[in-house]
Amino acid sequence: MDARLIRLSAWFALTLLAGCSASSPCVPQIVTQTRTVDSACDWDQAIYISRDDVLSDATARQILAHNAAGAQVCGWQTVRAPMTKAGALP
Repeated sequence: MDARLIRLSAWFALTLLAGCSASSPCVPQIVTQTRTVDSACDWDQAIYISRDDVLSDATARQILAHNAAGAQVCGWQTVRAPMTKAGALP
């Protein structure tokens, strides 16, 4: 009877181990996905200047580059404000 109990125990153990085969892994697969969210468009905006502003050439190029990048990345629509005869904004 002891030999029969040992064989039954061995069969039961092998049956449990057979459940973890290569076709159905017992270890869960962990998948990591990274998503990048660019929030600069939420808080940044185009830079507008008036005719009274005095800018160096380098500053003007930087403002132009900033506005061009914002138009390309964020879809900014830069519109020129109408000027009055004196050259000041209304």
